[in-house]
Amino acid sequence: MSERTWLDERSAQSVRHALERCAPDLCGGSITLQPWIGTGDPHWSVGTAVVEGGFVAKFAWSEPAATRLWHEALVLRALGAHATQLRVPEVVVASEDPVFLVTRRVEGDPLTYELVSAADRSEVEEIGAELASFLSHLHDPAVLAHVVEAVGYPDVPHPQATTEALRGRLGPWVRPDQLGMVQRWCDWVDDALAPSAGAVFVHGDLHGHNQVWDHDRRRLRIVVDFES
Repeated sequence: MSERTWLDERSAQSVRHALERCAPDLCGGSITLQPWIGTGDPHWSVGTAVVEGGFVAKFAWSEPAATRLWHEALVLRALGAHATQLRVPEVVVASEDPVFLVTRRVEGDPLTYELVSAADRSEVEEIGAELASFLSHLHDPAVLAHVVEAVGYPDVPHPQATTEALRGRLGPWVRPDQLGMVQRWCDWVDDALAPSAGAVFVHGDLHGHNQVWDHDRRRLRIVVDFES
């Protein structure tokens, strides 16, 4: 097994050097780095670049970030091989030396609040149906088995707060007429989470910017970011 390495810095030149090693057919094309918010925390030293207009390269320049990115590469390869009904990124290259992930770019827009707000009722219903279908397939116990085989048993997610804590702490921060609504939401969550159907594989960061909606085909084309 190769020793895991990562890029020295976030730059187009570093990306090109990585492509020369793990995807030489792509190293001569254009490389456009995507915007990145600088942070001193090496955990978030992960960036993306569009290569030749048709591929997305994801790379890391720290050990913690490389560990997370390699985890994502293994998960995507497992899903692509065993859960073909899921529209996840198509892995073109997955390298461990350096840690580097290239997926095929697809057309569409992030599933933002603005997009959903501007959609008509039929499209909103289609978006909901597509998302429900994706989650239904993702939560198939067989998917968890394939992921465990590829990367080991994933960490068990922990909620940021319990409904008991929300009931006790939100009172001073909401209007009296809103308190009943908070209580009803907490009751609904408790009821929804009460049944136990066994462990399943879940997406750790499933928000709109990690989904791409294809307007022409009216379907959720892809869900990205399986670092967590």
